[in-house]
Amino acid sequence: MPDSDLDVDLCFENPGKEADVSFATDLRTMIQVWMGDVSYRAAISDGRLKIVGLSALVRDVKSWLAPSIFAGIPPATEIG
Repeated sequence: MPDSDLDVDLCFENPGKEADVSFATDLRTMIQVWMGDVSYRAAISDGRLKIVGLSALVRDVKSWLAPSIFAGIPPATEIG
């Protein structure tokens, strides 16, 4: 249970409450977006990601679902 309205709550099973936002995507796309390899806009425009919910949250998803701290770091295979 979130402590405030600013907390994010992730559910793997439906708790019976209405969600503010939902994502329809595959795991690979979500990882690519979270790691910064693909932008939300690109994933949405090519049909790999659909975000449904309160328009203010959907429009500003990057402000409340920050990318991984590892986003932007090249893979080890590219460093060597």
